[in-house]
Amino acid sequence: MSEEKYPVDFEIYRDAVIGYVVVERRDEHANRYVETVPIVGSWEDGYSMDSEDGCDLNEGDKTIAAFPAPPGTYLISTDDHNRGIVPIGTEYLGATPTDWVMVAKEKRESW
Repeated sequence: MSEEKYPVDFEIYRDAVIGYVVVERRDEHANRYVETVPIVGSWEDGYSMDSEDGCDLNEGDKTIAAFPAPPGTYLISTDDHNRGIVPIGTEYLGATPTDWVMVAKEKRESW
């Protein structure tokens, strides 16, 4: 009888990234910094900038640029009972495959 390779009690989600927005923001000390925010597609929510991980546009943000994601780009997330759905990485078509279950296990152990 074979056992599962990774018996887990969580899900791995794979949502299409259709593009990115480059945003200038300010931290709590009014220092400026630039962040690249993915525009994520989900069968539940349509296409949006995911507000659950704090990447939505806030008042005072300045949009610098927007550009398409390479075809086959996915935002990989997992569920966490305390934090909801949490991004754990990005997958690109043609890149070396990542063991997302192991990545999720390591992230969850460090929370």
